[in-house]
Amino acid sequence: MVRKKSVQIDPITMDRYGRTVALVSVNEVNLNEALIRAGYAWVYRKYCRLDICDGWYREEHQARQAGKGLWRDHDPTPPWVWRRAKRSRKK
Repeated sequence: MVRKKSVQIDPITMDRYGRTVALVSVNEVNLNEALIRAGYAWVYRKYCRLDICDGWYREEHQARQAGKGLWRDHDPTPPWVWRRAKRSRKK
């Protein structure tokens, strides 16, 4: 979707680790939404507070129902849960 294309990043905020939380688009296509619709991204409810998030919740639900992308797994692990488990294994 982005190979050899100009990507537009519209920063929204920073998370607690200093990472930029942003809307990402190519040729006016919102990649955040496209990835959610295809089942390749989670909506992180802790940080997604914009009006656009309501539509993303619906897109994620539809992707789950259709078994798209990561939703093919019967019980996929959210990235924030995976990272927490990885940190606790290091201790």
